[in-house]
Amino acid sequence: MKKTLTYLFVLLMGIGYTFVACNKENKSETPVETIVRTDSTRDFGSLTPTTVNVSNNRANIYFVQTPLVFTLDLREKGSKQYLDLINTAIKKDIPVAISIYKHGGIGSMLEIAGVKDAPLQALEKFAVDYSPKKPLLISKEEDIVPIPTEALMNLMFTACQSDPVQTFAYKADGCYARAHEMRKVLEDNGYACGKLFIYASSSPLAVSVSSSCCQTWSFHVAPLVRFYDASGVAQVRIFDPSLFSTPVTKDQWFAACKSSCFPGANIGSTFLAQPYVYNRATNGSIARDNNYSKTQCTLNAYAGYSGGCFSLPGACSW
Repeated sequence: MKKTLTYLFVLLMGIGYTFVACNKENKSETPVETIVRTDSTRDFGSLTPTTVNVSNNRANIYFVQTPLVFTLDLREKGSKQYLDLINTAIKKDIPVAISIYKHGGIGSMLEIAGVKDAPLQALEKFAVDYSPKKPLLISKEEDIVPIPTEALMNLMFTACQSDPVQTFAYKADGCYARAHEMRKVLEDNGYACGKLFIYASSSPLAVSVSSSCCQTWSFHVAPLVRFYDASGVAQVRIFDPSLFSTPVTKDQWFAACKSSCFPGANIGSTFLAQPYVYNRATNGSIARDNNYSKTQCTLNAYAGYSGGCFSLPGACSW
């Protein structure tokens, strides 16, 4: 009888332990929504999500229209509903309306306070702005006609860098508009370029802006040019005055965009696009800006600002 009771006790303890262990595992997989925040919020705009990366009770979200990285605390009330709306939008390739906490943020990441269906106007705008047709890929860098000399290439970099409408000092956003304006300067002078897009992996891209600011991005873009060196050999350089004071190699540019200021920052993929591409989603949809109206509107919106790790109201192209 004593052996039977002992066996039952051990069996019940085992069942109890198994139940507790499973319960803990479920809690880690599905965070309990217990946090209620009363912080001030503001509408950010309608953005089209592309990627959700979940880790440590947070979902970090990438969007088409901006390289800014957004984060959602999965322990907050309503977060599951918000995440469901975001995942549905990814499947349908449509925008959702985002609000953020005014004074919140994890580093340079913006904290999502709410998500709702985007208004019809935003849905229609995205459908018009982003064509589902993929651009003709410049499959080889050799397709880009080289600038005749290194001296001329450096002169063109200086012309792009000193362009009075540019906003190279503001690091958080606007790379797509800056790259398009540089394309205009190059083409106005009779020279060609491509647009090199780099996209984050599950960890974002990161650049060190200052000792107190590590700016994270979901993508970045800059013009790629070719030139003939003194030996007559064609070389490749990236024009990115937001990060460098001179033209740089691709490897130098890649390294700057995965700074150790954000552990794990990495590049997931790259894409060399035609120069007319204003912005490109990871699914291949592109936006154009043939008359430079989006470019100028965005640069005007960011004029006079510098640094990073803070956001401004949505750019005109959103």
